[in-house]
Amino acid sequence: MVSKSDISKLKKGDAISLLSKLNLPTSGNRPELLDRIRTYYHASPDGPKASKAQQVKKTKPVTTNTTPINSAPSKSSIQLMKKGNLIELCNKLSLSTNGNKPDLVSRLEEHYRPTNNKSINLNNGVPTKTAVRQMSKDELKTNLSKNNLSISGSRLELFNRLENFYRPVARVLDDIDVETSNDDIDVETSSEDDGPAEAAAEKETILQIIEYNDYKIGVCQDSGSIHELDESDGEWYRTKLVWDYEKACPCGF
Repeated sequence: MVSKSDISKLKKGDAISLLSKLNLPTSGNRPELLDRIRTYYHASPDGPKASKAQQVKKTKPVTTNTTPINSAPSKSSIQLMKKGNLIELCNKLSLSTNGNKPDLVSRLEEHYRPTNNKSINLNNGVPTKTAVRQMSKDELKTNLSKNNLSISGSRLELFNRLENFYRPVARVLDDIDVETSNDDIDVETSSEDDGPAEAAAEKETILQIIEYNDYKIGVCQDSGSIHELDESDGEWYRTKLVWDYEKACPCGF
């Protein structure tokens, strides 16, 4: 530390040199320079002040967001979601999208707040119901063959056979969206097993077109037998299935 008397004896050049070493301004006349040095060494009762360059840079405390990025939505917010939003969220979490709205809500609740009663994971190598719906007839046959199941019947029969193999509990059909159409068509009742002569001998009947699992089927208004459209020839052929009006689903497969 430089004493006050020594500071008073400094020449202007010496004062400028000392101020430069202390990283202090060197502008002004000699008295101003000396006052600056005097203030630096003797103004603070704690001793000389550290220059700005010598001071330890203090960083502002970082505010940490304690909320997780993927925080779980509350149970009430899940219940208020629309079915489409629930399905979208299930897809993001790689969860099954099968079922009606209560099923989806329960599935998300179980994911975010698991209980001891964990459900069986049906997606372990098993195609989703949507994937099965989108399979062609040949693809359905291929998957049925892999599982040693019969490949006979219409596309709808193949779909139901494969779906019941993957998800036996799917008999509870709360998740099936069935919409009836106002279009009724006249067809000749025939079967895939019938020959042309037998098909022509059958009397004409009226089919009610029903949207079942994103797939149009024809239901005979008299007998309830289900017909399927063959896109190759545009003809409707009778299957071995019958429409269950009470459960709103095919039966007999």
